[in-house]
Amino acid sequence: MAGEAYALSTLDLARLADAVNQPVRLMLGATSPPWAGAVTTALTQLLRSADVVALPDLGHEAVDTAPALVAAELDRFFGDQVNGG
Repeated sequence: MAGEAYALSTLDLARLADAVNQPVRLMLGATSPPWAGAVTTALTQLLRSADVVALPDLGHEAVDTAPALVAAELDRFFGDQVNGG
């Protein structure tokens, strides 16, 4: 994971976020490493329309360890977008 944290630290998140105009859902595992929380917080502040869903008892690999939960969150997010919520 240290490589991923380093790679993210080299990005200009403000510049990248400025180009995003659609709603964004960020998912953060409750046991994710501190750098993941820091990136999530930064993105939440930089993106025009972002929210964060906490994934209890999960870490950074939630997409691998709890794919059904991640898929359900994505379904909920996209359903909210379609239904105007």
